[in-house]
Order: sequence, then structure tokens, then C-alpha cells
Amino acid sequence: MKTLGAVLHRPAVVPVPAFALELMFGQMGRETVLASQNVVPRKLLDAGFDFEHPTLEDALRSELGRWSRPPG
Repeated sequence: MKTLGAVLHRPAVVPVPAFALELMFGQMGRETVLASQNVVPRKLLDAGFDFEHPTLEDALRSELGRWSRPPG
């Protein structure tokens, strides 16, 4: 959300207390909203795959047409 907010030049963080999410959604809230993931496409990277947009910011800027600097 922080990256999307930066690309759109808008605040994108709405603080919600963790206990409220746990109260409303229980374990599902902990596992989906409160947990974080660090996902790396290891096999693709090891195979030398070259991503057109290697970062989330680059991908969002491309899809949303929000280039503040020329792509490439």
C-alpha cells in the first residue's frame, strides 16, 4: 500500500488496530491481513529470467501510466 500511495501521490495507509482485525476475522485476519510475506521467484531468477518490471513500483507505474522518469 505504501508503494501504491507513493506512485499515486496519495496517502494509502489507514491504520487499523490489530485487535480489531483479530476480533472481526479471528485467525483468518492474522494470517491474511496482519502477516507479511517475502515472496521471491527463486527458480525464475536462478534460470536468468529477466523481468520487464523488476520492482513493484516499476510495475505499478507502468500499469497506471505514472512514470515520473522515463522507463528503462
